[in-house]
Amino acid sequence: MSKVRQYFRQVTRSYLPSTLAVAGERAAAKVATRRGGKIIARNWRCATGELDLVVQYADELAIIEVKTRRSDVHHDFSPLDAVDNLKRDKLAAVASHYYYLNQHKLELLGVKSYRFDIAAVVACKRGLWWRCKVEYFERFD
Repeated sequence: MSKVRQYFRQVTRSYLPSTLAVAGERAAAKVATRRGGKIIARNWRCATGELDLVVQYADELAIIEVKTRRSDVHHDFSPLDAVDNLKRDKLAAVASHYYYLNQHKLELLGVKSYRFDIAAVVACKRGLWWRCKVEYFERFD
């Protein structure tokens, strides 16, 4: 195998998101917009972590944590089980950092508060595509 191919394999394994994760986040974004939200940011990153989706609902900002699992692998493991207290604390720290950095922009949009939501996605592969079932939970703190 050539060095270029080896490097590309290493890069794709390390940095590029899997198609399963992308499908789950797209399905969650679609559910959020159908519920009347406006997507402000996707995969926002800082030194402390990442926010999957930031959605505005009227005067409230929803920080959505997307957890995607394959239906054929995790039968008894819900995506909600992956969001424990440690993950919630980290999410709260990243969200407050986002709110602090974008405070002026959010004030212009009319945002007064923020909340935490979870989109639990169970995906099943159908040919080349992922078919996703999304359960949306508001205010999980």
